[in-house]
Amino acid sequence: MNKLQETEYFVSLLDLYGDLLSISQKTILQEYYEFNLSLQEISENKHISKSAASDALNKGKAKLEELEKVLKLYKTKTTLVDLLDEYKKNKNEKALLELERIIKDGI
Repeated sequence: MNKLQETEYFVSLLDLYGDLLSISQKTILQEYYEFNLSLQEISENKHISKSAASDALNKGKAKLEELEKVLKLYKTKTTLVDLLDEYKKNKNEKALLELERIIKDGI
């Protein structure tokens, strides 16, 4: 996963699960991924050490990945969007049936 893909992934996870993080972790992840601040800039803004900022970032990322592993909201959303796009593009009935199945199974 390249840096842009990583950023998009964690911004999406933040949208889905951000409120389940500590305030500090959420803020640092937002500043790092959404505002593209470096760990040095974050540490200076928050008056904390760079290692504390890094620790909060890594723990926040791990928590987001653990939540996704259990809840799978990002994967489900991505699958649904892909199937819907496939249907719109090609009027693919198979994609529409799969989309309907996923929704009926309780997403």
